[in-house]
Amino acid sequence: MGKKLKVVLLGVLVIVAIALGVGLYLYNKPHTNVVDARPERIFTATELYAVCTDADSSKRGEWQGKIIQVEGQLAKLDKTDSSANIFLSIEGHGGDNISCAVDRNYLKDLAKINDHDLIKVKGICSGLNKFEDADLGISTTDILLTRCVLVK
Repeated sequence: MGKKLKVVLLGVLVIVAIALGVGLYLYNKPHTNVVDARPERIFTATELYAVCTDADSSKRGEWQGKIIQVEGQLAKLDKTDSSANIFLSIEGHGGDNISCAVDRNYLKDLAKINDHDLIKVKGICSGLNKFEDADLGISTTDILLTRCVLVK
């Protein structure tokens, strides 16, 4: 083998080793504990909707991936044995909701809430889900939160 080939192979091995190390580090990195984390901002459901649907795209994604707290009226609770979604209504926007996917470890806390209760939810903002069907005249917007917990 020539000297150049050995240097190239050694370089490739170093790059592969670094990539493998970074991959293992990221795979084993612990998740953020939403329960103990301090929210970066507290919103009402209407305020969060206004920020996330703002025409200024720089403001729209400002809270994506961040832990936030939202206070609003419970519109609907979809609950099974292994998962739950809380839907907070947005004042003045009938079909639009804040959709909060509850962390499965905190499903037992949902027994304490009833429809139309004013509740506080903390979770990770995942963005916006917009659905439009011009033929049916349907247009809805959901702001998505994941790994949510109820705030006492």
